[in-house]
Amino acid sequence: MNSRVPSQFLGFNSVLHSLWGCAACAVMLFHWAQFSPAAGQWLQQFVPAETMFDLTTYIGFGWLGVPLFFILSGWLLGAQVIAGGLFTQLLRRFWLMRVLRIYPAVWAESLVLLLVAGAIPGLVTQASYDTLSFQFLLWVNLPPVMVEPLNLVWWTLPVELGFYLIFPLFKTGQPIGRLASDALVSFADHAVLAKLGLSER
Repeated sequence: MNSRVPSQFLGFNSVLHSLWGCAACAVMLFHWAQFSPAAGQWLQQFVPAETMFDLTTYIGFGWLGVPLFFILSGWLLGAQVIAGGLFTQLLRRFWLMRVLRIYPAVWAESLVLLLVAGAIPGLVTQASYDTLSFQFLLWVNLPPVMVEPLNLVWWTLPVELGFYLIFPLFKTGQPIGRLASDALVSFADHAVLAKLGLSER
């Protein structure tokens, strides 16, 4: 065991994983309030609006779950990488587990959206139909094609995948680790700018 990593961070840590779950729920509620404003108005009839008792005020800060989620990912996964060492078997397992966490859920959601789209006109745009291969690979908001994601909240997933791809290289030290860090920051900046509509197309 690597002495630089406290033992409580090497196995399953219920506290940090619970906080991770809270971050995900906060983001879910934030999007729920965005797409269902009537629900927020319904909640506000029970308490004075825009006061400390107004739940919609707190739900409006749910977007903070995104940076919290990434910080916790770096903390929890970082301990595993530092303690485990950098070798081929670790990299294979690390990347395989990350792919299995993300892609099956995305594919399942894509199929559901495509099926439901038959009953709800406009749910899936023609542009999304024309770029299904990119959607299934999660190559969205990325050059050179800058495809808009089938589900707009997917914009964080390429950032997450880039993080998982480059993260183990941090352990190699200089100069590869520094290059990986710079690449990840650049990748994240590009994705955020694309989300804000500020990147060049």
